[in-house]
Parts: sequence; structure tokens; C-alpha cells
Amino acid sequence: MKFFQGEMLAHILNGVINKPVRDALLIHHALTLSKSDSIRTELLISRLVRYHWDRPHMEAIKREYRNRYGTEMQVAVREGTRGEWGHFCEMLCVRRMGDEVREVRRVDEYERSSVRIERRER
Repeated sequence: MKFFQGEMLAHILNGVINKPVRDALLIHHALTLSKSDSIRTELLISRLVRYHWDRPHMEAIKREYRNRYGTEMQVAVREGTRGEWGHFCEMLCVRRMGDEVREVRRVDEYERSSVRIERRER
């Protein structure tokens, strides 16, 4: 039990000290588990989905993965998976479009402004 507590503490501290390195290690661990291990799929998908939604963190993980393992994380995911779920995992590594919202307007306001612009152009 003490060994498990020590491992857990090391994992927590590693996340505090350098979260992108820890997460790159976790992705690598999920990729290197036996392909017959059912938990492998769950680990890989849950980690990639979680990181995918935090774009700056995902970019930091990919950078650390490349530095540590000498290959792009997306390539490692492509080579370590197959089929539709493998393609899904690979696409989670792709950089998404920006998160920022440029302008939000209600639909009726948008329609009114479009009508005003049309009237001015006539």
C-alpha cells in the first residue's frame, strides 16, 4: 500500500512541476500498452479528448512528446492505432480553429442590420 501511495504522490507532484511532460508520458503509456488490453482504448481516447479541449496545453504536450520521443505525437497515434477509432484519435491531435468569439449578435438584430445595409445600397 505504501508503494502505491508513493507512486500516487509522485504522479501528483509530476503534474504540478511539469504538466505537459506528465501528460506526454501518459499518452505514450497508453500507446505502448498491449493492443489486446481493453483499457488501452479507453485511456487513449479519454486523455486525447481531455487535452484536445485545452488547445495551448495540447500544443505543449505535443512539443514535449516530440522532444522526449523524437516523433510527432499525431504520427505516433496514427501508427499505434487503426480503424475508425484510430482515425478519431489521430484527428484529436490536429490543431483546431481558434476559440475566440469575434462577435455575437441576436438573429433579429442581424436581420435588422442586414435590411438597413440593403436600403443604404439602393
